[in-house]
Amino acid sequence: MKTRKASSTFKLLLNALVDRLLYGHFWIAGCALAMYLQSKFLLDGNLKPGPSWVFVFAGTLSLYGLHRLIGLQFVTGKEMTNRFHTISRLHREIQLYTLLAGLATAISFFYLARQVQVLLLLPGLLALLYALPLFRGKRLRDLPYIKIFLIAGVWTWISVGLPAIELQHFGTDTWLMMAERALFIFGITLPFDLRDQLADREAGVKTLASLSDVRLPGSLTLFASLIAAWANYQLGYYQLNTLFGIGLSILAAIILLWLSPNISHDYFFSGLIDGLMILQFFLVYL
Repeated sequence: MKTRKASSTFKLLLNALVDRLLYGHFWIAGCALAMYLQSKFLLDGNLKPGPSWVFVFAGTLSLYGLHRLIGLQFVTGKEMTNRFHTISRLHREIQLYTLLAGLATAISFFYLARQVQVLLLLPGLLALLYALPLFRGKRLRDLPYIKIFLIAGVWTWISVGLPAIELQHFGTDTWLMMAERALFIFGITLPFDLRDQLADREAGVKTLASLSDVRLPGSLTLFASLIAAWANYQLGYYQLNTLFGIGLSILAAIILLWLSPNISHDYFFSGLIDGLMILQFFLVYL
């Protein structure tokens, strides 16, 4: 009896921890930092900490927190899944995390070089418009078919463009890396269109998943990401183990993509699929 009670208590504590990691947006912030560090490592091999580390992590955490808090106002009907119930339950905590991360983002921004600050204005503006309902009560993500392209573009600029600007490194390898990253982010974001179909349909938002089965185009997109990485290897910018690490993460992404229509639990999406970004970084770095 005591063992069963202890096991139940442990499960509750574990679920509480995972919920805060995912829906407090620490996990996705870690994913953004991992992608930034991967690019920096591949471009110059140096992972010396700096204000950009704080900016990427805290900026992602605050933006996703803002997006979720605003998004709750758009979810009122049968699309209110367990994920939204959890976010609603942690509403006060998420507000605190978002506020503190926003302050850290603002402070770290002023420690960045002026050129970096200027070139971050456009992706920063797009990210805010993605979350804020400024278009007659609609967000940029609510426009037809656009949200996945916005996500891929902004994530690519922050995770590849930012370190390239800091290092003043815009060669062929950088442009190929940007193509590789955009295709990878696009491919692993497609399953989220499947997850969000009900909420998007209730809100009248048209997505690629509403047009057709996204698994085959998603797999081709991920394979194209591998081709871009292979091109960097052929040109001598990547080592073989780098290509191998990227290839393994892309294989995992394709497997999860094909499993995604049959899985509804959000830990699979927000945990495993998002976690592919952290996996890829560690495979490349180690």
